[in-house]
Amino acid sequence: MASRAYEIRPGEALHDGLRRAAKGRASKAIERLEDADEDFAAAVHGARKDLKKLRSLIRLVRAGLGEKAYRAENDRFRAVAGSLGGARDAEAKLECLSALREHYGGEFPTRWSGDFVGALEAERDRIAAQEAETGTGAAVAAIEEGLEAIDDWKLKPHGFGLAAPGLERAYRRGRERFRDVLDDPSDVAVHEWRKRAKDLWYQLQLLQDGWPAVLGAVSAQAHELSAILGDHHDLAVVREDAEARSDLFGGEAQAQLLELLARRQGELTEQAAPFGRRLYAEKPGRFVDRVGAYWATR
Repeated sequence: MASRAYEIRPGEALHDGLRRAAKGRASKAIERLEDADEDFAAAVHGARKDLKKLRSLIRLVRAGLGEKAYRAENDRFRAVAGSLGGARDAEAKLECLSALREHYGGEFPTRWSGDFVGALEAERDRIAAQEAETGTGAAVAAIEEGLEAIDDWKLKPHGFGLAAPGLERAYRRGRERFRDVLDDPSDVAVHEWRKRAKDLWYQLQLLQDGWPAVLGAVSAQAHELSAILGDHHDLAVVREDAEARSDLFGGEAQAQLLELLARRQGELTEQAAPFGRRLYAEKPGRFVDRVGAYWATR
């Protein structure tokens, strides 16, 4: 069986490795979903991560695929991912609240928690029951169609030129979104930066064989940044939910929770900024030229 590793292996041609890695993520997602009866939530969560990596790979080879094929493949796997994981998203709200309570300790308002947390738990359980009843058959079928289509991808040119335009686009967009956040750290701006940071992380995972010690370290920094921004996004989702369920709070409890959520988001934005300055210190063209130079010597 061909390796499913989400990386280009030493000595492997880039176009061959990218096709193999794409098929590996699709195959792994199918395998997880077909075994979902053992732990449905974990299986769906893992499959969604596989599909996110696959979509980042598709964005990396966008120019080589051609715009029509790129849009078809990206839309296909985005739709599948969107059909999965409602229960996992609901569980993430509860995990976010737990982390907030741990972070702030005695400042965290405890007396309000019963009704709000209870509502979130009921939402999670309801969605989980619906997803388990519906099953994953439709998602598996759609991914299987996508897996077959990967063999027909026209990946040209061969060599680093296949990945260079996509990597430059990911880096440039991340750099722009970072600047947007510096100007206005809104929830929308941070969420857009998070998506672009995750793209950079996933794409550098694929390309780090050019110089593992250097590109692996940059990839790890992008990973840590995307995790920080992911926590920020989870807080934004909980805050929106808490604002919409004012009937579950009494007295000043809602205001206390919203203040802590906003404060923690501010802390995370400040924590993310140094990562952004380091990761996006270069101009996009220069960054890609450097990665290409590493790749040429592998």
